Amino acid sequence: MLFHITVGYAQLERSIIAERVRAGMDRARRQGRTLGRPRAEERPEVRRRWPEVQAALAAGTLSRRAEARRLGLGTATVRRMLDEGCAEKGAAERAREPVF
Repeated sequence: MLFHITVGYAQLERSIIAERVRAGMDRARRQGRTLGRPRAEERPEVRRRWPEVQAALAAGTLSRRAEARRLGLGTATVRRMLDEGCAEKGAAERAREPVF
């Protein structure tokens, strides 16, 4: 019986902690903070080296896998960054085109 009472208190405490964590996360979102792990492309070293990496990839001197290894990223992250860069570049070029 004592074991069951102890388990009941533990479950109650766990639910109270979970409720407090959710409340804190909601408050942080309302204050405009982002939650979770920062994106890899936001790291200062990646941002600094990205233009030269992008140029090397465009020139074909290095593969995506080799560049990902040099930056300490995954190949999927490099592919996503390239795709996002192409999308941004395409949108900028389309904005300059005359509309008839």
